[in-house]
Amino acid sequence: MGLLQKDLPVSLMPEKDNPEGNRFQGKLHGVNAKFILIATEEQSGITEGHPVTVEFWIDRSAYRFESKIARILPSGIVAVQKPKVI
Repeated sequence: MGLLQKDLPVSLMPEKDNPEGNRFQGKLHGVNAKFILIATEEQSGITEGHPVTVEFWIDRSAYRFESKIARILPSGIVAVQKPKVI
């Protein structure tokens, strides 16, 4: 995973129908070749295919990228499409 370590705090912000800028908090569960897996208790307001902004912090620096929800698993894991560059 390189710099991305398991349990890294992550925020998901839906890009559609979110005028208040609500964010869902989660933790990095894993990264594979296609997806970033995020464990979150709150999934209301996001669906598969829904565009989101993903944000995380490493050493006081914020990183943000735009992606889409690929899958939502019953276990509370959200699979986000992995970007080519963060």
